Order: sequence, then C-alpha cells, then structure tokens
Amino acid sequence: MTDSIYDQLNAYGTVAKQRFVENFSGSALDTDRWATVNSGSGTPTYGMNDSVDGGASIKTSTTTSTQGNITFNDIRPFSPTGSVFIAVIKQTSISNTRLTAGLVGSSVASGVNVSRLQGDTVLNTNYRLQNQNTGSATNTSSTTAVDTSFHVHKIEEKSSSIDYSVDGSVAVTSTENLPIVQQQPYIGVFTRDTTESEINITYCEAYNT
Repeated sequence: MTDSIYDQLNAYGTVAKQRFVENFSGSALDTDRWATVNSGSGTPTYGMNDSVDGGASIKTSTTTSTQGNITFNDIRPFSPTGSVFIAVIKQTSISNTRLTAGLVGSSVASGVNVSRLQGDTVLNTNYRLQNQNTGSATNTSSTTAVDTSFHVHKIEEKSSSIDYSVDGSVAVTSTENLPIVQQQPYIGVFTRDTTESEINITYCEAYNT
C-alpha cells in the first residue's frame, strides 16, 4: 500500500527533484513566480499577448538598447551539472531583435555562468548556444535559421557537456566553459535600434535530472 500520490507515480523510496512548469495562461504575468528585470536603456513592458495561445509578451520600448528579462529573482534551484530547460518562444522580428533564454547564475544575466540560446541575426543567422562559466564564452551555432515562428528550445546541462535542441532534435553539443554555480530560468529580449521588439512565450519548464 502506498501513502501518497507521489509514491503511486514513482518508484518507491525515490526523492522528488526540483521541477517547475509555466503555461503562461491567464490575464497577467505571474509575478509571484517571475521577477521582471530591466537592463540597458528604455523601459520594457511585460504582459500577455491578446490572441489565442499568445502566451506572455515581453516588449522593448523604442529606445535603442532596451532589454527586458524575466527571471526567478536570483532563486537558483537548478544544478549546472544535471538540469533541463525547455521553452516555446517566438520573436516577432529578426532584424533588430535578440532573443535570449536558458539557465543563468544571476538575474542580470551578465554572461557569467550561463547556458542560453540566442536568436540574433546580427550575431549569427542561425540559433546558437552560448555557455560560459567565469571565463570566456563558447558560442556554438545550430543549423536552424532564426525566424518569427514558435520553436521548442531545450537546453540540457550534464556533468561534462551541454546539449541544445531545437524542435526535438539535438542541434549542438558544447563541452567547454560549462557553468559552475546553481542557476535559474531566464528569458529576455533586446532591441538594437528604435524599433519595438517583442517575444512571446507559451511554455517554460525546468527541472533537475
């Protein structure tokens, strides 16, 4: 006889690991879970896309170098050597926009202790994985072109490598400059010019493996 729902769904005696799932439903961004972090110039806006399955929206202002991010406000439950980040995201422009999402060691996502995807055609015409500990960053490009469609992005951190998948297929593997501190989910958008940039997020999941 089992004593809990958990024991009925998992092998007896196993310990549940940290996991969260966000569907970005409702009329507003869940600020009990997500913290908004502005960086650069201008003031981004955070809300929900008013369309069917539109998800959450992060928009920059029309000020050059505006960046808007959502994080766990430096609550970092995920291991740099055994965790997964999954998100379904699209960017509404590719000419002036940088989409960034993944696991980071700091809410300001300064580039230290990160494993994140980037969609930025100025840097590369394809989506790429950027990972970094306290030294130089490693940038590894996929073969999937940056566009304005929804894609399922997955980053899996392991003890000696990081896999980045796009739409279910492993795109790249990196073995250098792996993060070394606990991490949190992070999703952000940056504009290079005076045109408003926007991303929409319909799903996000992270868990320890």
